[in-house]
Amino acid sequence: IIVNTSSWVDGQGLDLLKYCINTLKIDIVLVMGNDRLYSELISDVEAPSSNGGLPKRVVVKLPISGGLVQRSAHYRRQKRAAKIREYFYGNPHPERKGGPPSLSPSMLELRFDDIRLCRVGGTQLSGGLLPVNQAALLRPTRVTYVKPSTDILHSVLAVCHPLMSPDGSVLHPGEEDLETAAGAIADGNVAGFVYVTEVDVAGRKLTVMSPCPGDLPSSYLLLGDLKWAE
Repeated sequence: IIVNTSSWVDGQGLDLLKYCINTLKIDIVLVMGNDRLYSELISDVEAPSSNGGLPKRVVVKLPISGGLVQRSAHYRRQKRAAKIREYFYGNPHPERKGGPPSLSPSMLELRFDDIRLCRVGGTQLSGGLLPVNQAALLRPTRVTYVKPSTDILHSVLAVCHPLMSPDGSVLHPGEEDLETAAGAIADGNVAGFVYVTEVDVAGRKLTVMSPCPGDLPSSYLLLGDLKWAE
């Protein structure tokens, strides 16, 4: 098995990388042109205690091709914003540059009482901030419910697939067991994304932009840290 990982190798990204190495039982790790990452993996991945008695893993450092440069944070933000716009509006026809977009997103009005806004994870303390020999008590996949406010304006929200009860019926906000629903949200996939264009706290409703017309597949929305200024 060959696994191609992402370029997120700082903080939690490094923890996820190590988790993937252990879970997938990778025995050879190739690091291309990143001295710090190579040192981190050498000290941890090759340690006998990190592989649970499996054959020792090997970390190999490879040089990068000449002329390659690391993309700046500004460049990555620009590309991310362009991809978000493409998700909702599509791309103009290649023969009509500057023309209208190929997709027409729809606006939906959602009442606060009809949705459940959730967040996965939360504030986590790094190992350096914890007492000696103490581990963080909060699970990084812990699901919490968030009260809608103007703070979510311009946020990109993930739309969960419908949550199902044991009898096969669809659960709606207020009908679910919170612990069971939280587990289903943390372990499930998302159906798509919407963009918050307006929050009316007094009227207890928000307006979102959806890439397609019609009702959302479920009333459960996941909030992260991703913002987009259209």
